[in-house]
Amino acid sequence: MYEWHGWATVVADPGIAYGGPVELFRSIAELAPGSYGVLYAIDFDRESDWRRWVLRRGTVSAEVDASLSPHVGRVEDPAVPE
Repeated sequence: MYEWHGWATVVADPGIAYGGPVELFRSIAELAPGSYGVLYAIDFDRESDWRRWVLRRGTVSAEVDASLSPHVGRVEDPAVPE
């Protein structure tokens, strides 16, 4: 039996079209259906909620992560005008 554990941080420009980490997760689900993992992401330009993609039993599902969302208020304080 083989086991692999890893940690990845991906920073990308949302203006560039590419598959990105979610597509990588989907590829892993297809190639290794016994895999599992969690991917957290937020697009600060479009939303204030953290998304959590869960990989389990060959499927990837998207969820809103209530422990980090909404970002402002839960993770960071609102910006204070100078």
